[in-house]
Amino acid sequence: MDQKIVKKIFKEHNLGEVKTFQKIEIGFTNKVYTINEKYILKVCEDVTNEEKFEIEVFFYNFFKDKIPVPDIKVFDKSKSIYGKFFMIYSKIEGDNLYAKWHLLNNEQRKIIIKKLCDILKVINKSPYDEFLQKFDVNFSDNWHDKILNQIQNSLKKINFCPLNLSNPSINLWTTIIMYSKNKNWHLFTGMPILIISSFKTQRLLDFWTLKGQKFLQ
Repeated sequence: MDQKIVKKIFKEHNLGEVKTFQKIEIGFTNKVYTINEKYILKVCEDVTNEEKFEIEVFFYNFFKDKIPVPDIKVFDKSKSIYGKFFMIYSKIEGDNLYAKWHLLNNEQRKIIIKKLCDILKVINKSPYDEFLQKFDVNFSDNWHDKILNQIQNSLKKINFCPLNLSNPSINLWTTIIMYSKNKNWHLFTGMPILIISSFKTQRLLDFWTLKGQKFLQ
């Protein structure tokens, strides 16, 4: 996507003049651009990913008054201006948690994990009928058993591997399991991206990776 197309998109949706336009090169499945240091333009260049892209937008809008998520300004799947799905949301100030995890001390990590678990708890308690109908999702799978199997497999790995607080992919996963066992919280498959600022959760991204059921009664 070039700047001429971006200008056309912004003009069509009354978002003002495009003064700066920069592609963000790392950390995303889709093409992502920052516009005027104020907006994020996210483009689904892969047609096979369009449903997941639309699901992501659906959940941002669904949870906008419940948990911190991006504020969607535009979602266009008409392909009339540009031949791909795209969304525009307000730029989120902060850093990707993955990039900052190694800089945090254990107490800061515990606080963030607690906040993440609180967010997942809200997600798990929310009704999902609208989502099932809109995307024609078959919810016959027994997620309870699937999640339990994943937990058991993860715990087996923990028994053979000491907890390494410098590895974010291990610790976010295993810590959620431990907190869930002790506090009766809920676990979802996949690890969402958190944007943090001064060790406070700013926004939760990539909702399509979150799906699951309550696994402790």
